[in-house]
Amino acid sequence: MSTISQSIPNLLSGISQQPDNRKRPGQLRDAINAFPDFALGLLKRPGGKFISNLNGAQTRGNWFSILRDSEEKYIGQYDTTDSIFRIWGLIDGNRRAVSMGANTGQPSACDISDLLTKANAIATAKTNLETANTALRNAAALVATRTAGKVETLNKFFATDFRQLRNPRASDYADKIKEQLTSGVIEIEGTKRQATATVSVSNAITAIGLSSKGSGYETAPTVTIGGSGINATATAELETKGDFKPPINITNAGLAYENSPIATLTGGLAPFCHPKVVLTGPTDDTFDNAGTKTSVASIQLNPGKQIELWNANDPNVLQLGVDSGISSFNFPQRPTLSGTGSGSNAGAWNMRAPETRVIFNGGPGRRVIYLQKQDLTNVHTIRVYGAAANGSNGGLKPETDGNTIAVRQPIPVSLYLEFAENNSTFNPEYNSNGRGDSDLNGPWLNDNYLKFRENRFVLWSSEHAGFTTSSGNPSQRGLFDRNLGEWDEVGVVVPAHTITAAEARYGFKDVTVPARFRKKDIWMTVNQPIYTHGGGAFVSATYNHDHYYVTTMHLLEDMPTGVEDTTITLSTNTIINAPNSEPANSTAHASAAPETAATASITIGKALKSLTLTNAGSGYNESSPTTIALSGGSFTTAATPTITVTPTFSSVITDAGRGYTSATGTLSGGGGGTGAAVEVTTKLGKVTDISITGGDSGYTANPTIALSAPNLEGAQFAQTIYKKNDVVQTGAVNFLRIANMGQGLAVASATDVATTTTGNGTGLTVDITVTGGQVTAATVNTNGTGYLDGDEITPTGYTGVTLKVGGIKKGTERTDEHPLLASNGYKIYELEEYSAPANTEADLTAAETAYTTALTARNTANTAVTTAQTQYDTAQALCAVPTLPANTLTIKEAGSGLSNGSHTGQATATTGSGTNLTVDIVISGGKVTHAVINNAGSNYAIGDTITLTSFAGVELIFSREPYLRGATADDIEFLTLNDYTFVLNKKKTVAMKPELTHATGFDEHRAQIVINIAANSTDYKVILTQGGSAVTFSVTSASSGASSDVIAGDLATAITANAAYTATQVGASVYITSSAAFSVETRGGGSESSIFALTDTISNVARLPLQSKNGYVVRVVNAEDIDIDDMFVKFTTDGGGNFGTGQWEETAAPGITYKFDELTMPHQLVRDSDGKFSYSTVNWNDRIVGDDNTNPIPSFVNHSISHIFFYRNRMGFLSGQNVVLSRAGDLFNFWNESAQVAVNDDVIDVSAAGKRPVFLNYVQPTAVGLVMYSTTEQFLLSTDSDILAPTSAKVNALSAYECDPNVESVSLGTSQAFVSKTPLYTRLFELNEISSEQPPLMADQTAQIPELIPESINSLVASPALSVVSMGTVGQSTIYQYRFLARTREERLVNSWYKWELTGNLLTQFFDTSTWYGVTALVDRGVKSFDTFATTAAFPADSNSVAITITNATTSLTGSGVTGTATTDASGNITGITITTPGANYSENDAVNITQTGGNGVGTAAVNELHNEVAVQSFDMTQSSEQGFLTLPTGERTDVCLDLFVTNPHVTYDSTKDETSIIVPYNDVTGKTFSVVVLSNFNTVVSGTITGTGSETRTVKIKGDYRGASMVIGFNYDMIIDLPKLYRYNVANNQVTNDDVSSLILHRLKVKTGLSGPVDYRVSITGLNDWTNTVSVTQPNQYQLNNVNMQASSTHVVPIYQRNENLAIRIIGNTPFPVSLLGLDWEGKLNQRFYRRG
Repeated sequence: MSTISQSIPNLLSGISQQPDNRKRPGQLRDAINAFPDFALGLLKRPGGKFISNLNGAQTRGNWFSILRDSEEKYIGQYDTTDSIFRIWGLIDGNRRAVSMGANTGQPSACDISDLLTKANAIATAKTNLETANTALRNAAALVATRTAGKVETLNKFFATDFRQLRNPRASDYADKIKEQLTSGVIEIEGTKRQATATVSVSNAITAIGLSSKGSGYETAPTVTIGGSGINATATAELETKGDFKPPINITNAGLAYENSPIATLTGGLAPFCHPKVVLTGPTDDTFDNAGTKTSVASIQLNPGKQIELWNANDPNVLQLGVDSGISSFNFPQRPTLSGTGSGSNAGAWNMRAPETRVIFNGGPGRRVIYLQKQDLTNVHTIRVYGAAANGSNGGLKPETDGNTIAVRQPIPVSLYLEFAENNSTFNPEYNSNGRGDSDLNGPWLNDNYLKFRENRFVLWSSEHAGFTTSSGNPSQRGLFDRNLGEWDEVGVVVPAHTITAAEARYGFKDVTVPARFRKKDIWMTVNQPIYTHGGGAFVSATYNHDHYYVTTMHLLEDMPTGVEDTTITLSTNTIINAPNSEPANSTAHASAAPETAATASITIGKALKSLTLTNAGSGYNESSPTTIALSGGSFTTAATPTITVTPTFSSVITDAGRGYTSATGTLSGGGGGTGAAVEVTTKLGKVTDISITGGDSGYTANPTIALSAPNLEGAQFAQTIYKKNDVVQTGAVNFLRIANMGQGLAVASATDVATTTTGNGTGLTVDITVTGGQVTAATVNTNGTGYLDGDEITPTGYTGVTLKVGGIKKGTERTDEHPLLASNGYKIYELEEYSAPANTEADLTAAETAYTTALTARNTANTAVTTAQTQYDTAQALCAVPTLPANTLTIKEAGSGLSNGSHTGQATATTGSGTNLTVDIVISGGKVTHAVINNAGSNYAIGDTITLTSFAGVELIFSREPYLRGATADDIEFLTLNDYTFVLNKKKTVAMKPELTHATGFDEHRAQIVINIAANSTDYKVILTQGGSAVTFSVTSASSGASSDVIAGDLATAITANAAYTATQVGASVYITSSAAFSVETRGGGSESSIFALTDTISNVARLPLQSKNGYVVRVVNAEDIDIDDMFVKFTTDGGGNFGTGQWEETAAPGITYKFDELTMPHQLVRDSDGKFSYSTVNWNDRIVGDDNTNPIPSFVNHSISHIFFYRNRMGFLSGQNVVLSRAGDLFNFWNESAQVAVNDDVIDVSAAGKRPVFLNYVQPTAVGLVMYSTTEQFLLSTDSDILAPTSAKVNALSAYECDPNVESVSLGTSQAFVSKTPLYTRLFELNEISSEQPPLMADQTAQIPELIPESINSLVASPALSVVSMGTVGQSTIYQYRFLARTREERLVNSWYKWELTGNLLTQFFDTSTWYGVTALVDRGVKSFDTFATTAAFPADSNSVAITITNATTSLTGSGVTGTATTDASGNITGITITTPGANYSENDAVNITQTGGNGVGTAAVNELHNEVAVQSFDMTQSSEQGFLTLPTGERTDVCLDLFVTNPHVTYDSTKDETSIIVPYNDVTGKTFSVVVLSNFNTVVSGTITGTGSETRTVKIKGDYRGASMVIGFNYDMIIDLPKLYRYNVANNQVTNDDVSSLILHRLKVKTGLSGPVDYRVSITGLNDWTNTVSVTQPNQYQLNNVNMQASSTHVVPIYQRNENLAIRIIGNTPFPVSLLGLDWEGKLNQRFYRRG
């Protein structure tokens, strides 16, 4: 075997899916988050700089960018759900105001000027906030500097030295080699003694509370506190809201009611309930007779929806009745007074009703009340109020021939409630007004009748025992239905049924809603079927109809909970009544007041709110425990009170002991108390203090304390020696700290003040400064000896003043590291020495004050931003488009002098046949500026003129639907030209307006007689023929001085005398009109040209008269047999008069369409000068000359436009197989300038023809022409001349490659790229050498990765400057990029594919110079809030943060990742959830399960609101180092590799926790690690988790004070490079061969790196565990001060020692620092004789 090495010069060739033994050097198995830089090597991709969250953005719709210049860039979205545009500044992230215009359904309440003002206010507030943030950062930096300067400097010293003989013998080592401490502390140990102490306790009641709040309390209970003490008192308080506590208490039933009183609720239940009163009834058919008087029997609250069954205008009532016999009356209309009916409407007992009713009466037809679909999801019972009627209810006895043989009696009929589902088998139909007809339409189609009948429930029964049917179900009484062809059996007489008084009395019937109908969209009917006899023919025998009446229906839901107190009032019902003895109702009267009025009350039972300790008493817990109890209150569930008795401990040290470095204490006894914590303080080996805190209520006696044993071996130190640099330290004082300043000192400042100390030092005198009775400064005057750092110093004469020594002290023990010293019984330590701080307390105080001021200003500025944003959101909500209307209004005449303001529901009139249209308008500047449809009315046609009844002079046009109505995101396309962004709906069919040319001011039947030559004594004749009758008009000119004008005048006079014609002299001509068609012939004059007639055509322009009627249109026929060379001219008078001299101008033919319907053409989104954007129609040019032959309608009319583009100063459209270009330099003009002369600037409209049907999808310009892409072919629009003109434009087939119709091609500079898809994958093809002379060259740039890019790709962008193509799928996080390096146009040096994993899911991408922008969804349909909580197993009660797990209730739901904590009530029921992480992919009303983490709580909830978070990031593809955040020791600069990175975010500091909170502008992203890179004096990289969801509450917390620190935050991402198997390779003639036969054992890799941080090399060996070799510049957390863990260049050596076939190597960059891989070398042994056993 031979040792060899080989180099792979670079790793720039990207991913290859070829087998490893076919890969070229530098190709990779995988490259994730990499970027090939042809100068710097394979880099870790650039980090994403966070620009902004896009306020209000949704994760749907179509995105677009507007890149005007370096100072003005925007990102926009059209939301196809909300039907609005949203636009944000790409530089500042601020949302811009967008006016949706007049044809989009934008509400009239939308005030765009106010919205703009508020948008500008946000921008101003953010600018102010940035200024405040800068000031705050400066102030924080000063605090950091002052804090560092105020901190005492600690220096540590430790060193040893050896004293030894020269060349000692081995036996001399122990004696001759001595170790000596030169810097440090050495101790000699002493003795020890156990410390002892005693403890006493006293107790006091400190708090009372509730562990359970109970329920149903009617009054507050009494609180009793018991035990050994006295005088403790407390009170209880109820909640202000509670639950209804049944039943209703009827305190007085009243007496002698003529009708049910009216019940009225006030308070908590009022909004939810519709109370009704039911009376007791008499025993006969009269009310309030001498024997019986009515009273209140019951009251029903009826929580839920109420439907007025009698009210045909109630939106819940679709129709009253289908056949006949149902009517609804408001009293007192006859004959349905609230008493006994009369005649054929005769009722039974007590038919009076306490409210308006609907009666089932009349003929034998089916009577039904049909209800609109109802949502019964939460409805458990249907309650119907009403009554049964008469008692005559029997049947006929049919014979076999169908005739009747007995006196007619009706077949028994009951009143039913019926249900039907609105499912696929149900066939609802409506009439034009959305309701039902009187015939069988809508939900009551005969096809649906059986569905109702299958779910029929009896309300009032008229059943007969023994009744059967031949086709019905005899086991189900009451299902007889004449409509379904059921008959009573032949020969069977139906027994009579007599309605009882109880049945006929006003009351209610309940039907429990079956489980299957407890959902949305349920149909219901109240049905009384047809009840004619089985014989079919209606007989004339006397009969009485069955009658029922009903009043209201109630959809009963559960009684609402948590309501305030409610009162009920019963008032007299004054509804019109008539006594039963007056069937004619002649004495109808209002119901009288009762003899005695009834009263009732409602009880709201409540939980306890709190307990309040009013007197703590004394003496409790001295011998017996303290108790608390509740009594009274009439509760449903008793509350559970709690009481807290807090012990206070005191201790006495009976022996301080010796030998303690620290000590602990343990309590025992005390009557059973627990929880007290003991803290023991030791000093100089002794116990100096015992503190006992905490403890529960169980300490009823003094506990015993046991102190731990001394914990130093040999306690008291016999000697301690301090040495620095081999010099013994005397214990001098370096500086003094003021521990206690004293208070109210009467002594003055002094020098050389003597001192005493708690330590062993002596000789120290100090200089004291006293200010305001306190010591403010203390300095050393005469130093002493024997002082240690921390010794307390008391200056003589200064009572209460304590100083502490700053000096030397013992530090970290190092005994175990030095056994020679330890063997002599010594303990050794580091020497620590403190030096005085550089800054004073005053310096720090001033800096902290400035910081506090700056923080307040910053918070004020941030509040201003929040306020401005809230105001903007409120204004924006008024501009929300609820839905795009079916039609719009175009303002034709805006009026003038009108009153400014908004006017809604304005009545209109029209020229068409429409009715009932109302509109909302906005008037500004005295004119109508905005008009939308309020009520669409009916029968309006496109083009109808609409006038406003209340606003004269205003005219509107009834127009088509908005341009983008019904468009999906894929249907919409954008084209930006400077300030204009054009919006294309690719599914919209272009149409012409119905308006015709010359529709007004144009005489249909006309002629003009021209006297060209006036000859003396000559006859001039005009022959007019109309309807076959000719009339000759003749005049003779004068014998001398003949005048053409005189001849014309005489002819005009003669012709006008004929009633069929009107003639007007126009100079030397006569203009003639008639109401019907006529022909004209002229004779006379000296020659043929002396007199001639002009009608609607002329053959010679020269014969056109110099005077004519204004607007006269003539067709100039240049050739009789060819129309294409004709033209039309129109006469225009000079002064605008009706007749006179003027000019003939080219015009359009009369009676042709000439205007595009702008609502079907592309629209524009314009940036206005005030900064807002306005969406509107485009003012497309009209056809002003020619006809359909000489100036034809563009080919895109009556078709859709598939693509919009700009080419050679023309606007371009693709439509089907045609490409249409506007006039050059006139982008909105698609008509020719003249029908007479063709010019180069005219419209170009040409088609592409291929081997298969052609549908052009998109274009890409090149130097030689315009490449047009269809799905299967490519075409080139070009010209052989320098000018692209209609006469020179040509379309040639270019190539025939399949390309995706929905992903537009991109330009790569000198070539173009497009994608083609297979069922699973996407391929990228490149067209090179595009020419009109020969087919282009095609290259498959995905040949080496055929199965890498998925078929789902729908986003493709490119940067020719960077030679980069970027591909992605909207809604996914993976980006596939291709980069190339070309040597020449024909040769590529490098083709490199690699992948990026974004933080968030892609919504859109685009390049701007060297920057790639990505808009990503950080939270896509996350959960903002939950509702509909239900608890099945209790959680911990009264908690604000129960740990829970949230999962989907069903597997079909797609949401995942939401986390949070639960809030519970006193019963352990969930009352709310605080969202921690919003998750993704949820939908509103998604049901979730909630389980307590580590507990037994179980519940459910539903998603209430969704949350989206969309962010825009910029990626510097050049990774420019000029503005880099990180600085190397060499001075090089670079950025961190973090996504969504933010530099120097806002931080706050909590000194009580020594914790810095970093305010993060976005939510946590699932699966990503959040990192904080801190520089300045802190030099660390930490990871954290984002908590919270609010703008100022999303934080990451790190230990320490990081105010003023330079930092970068963001999400970490890993660069992953998978190397292929390494083979020895050979290059010959640019061909690479790999030796995969020989045996290669790799020893090591040597990876050459550029500017890089730490790099991991993970080696996977077949059969062994993976191992990772991390190569770092320095050890983790040991970075040099103010520097980062990076090197400009290095070689990383990775040991391998394994056969190449058995291993896989992965290179990982998983820190926030860059990675640059320049190339690698490998070393190993190669055995060419190696063979494999066959």
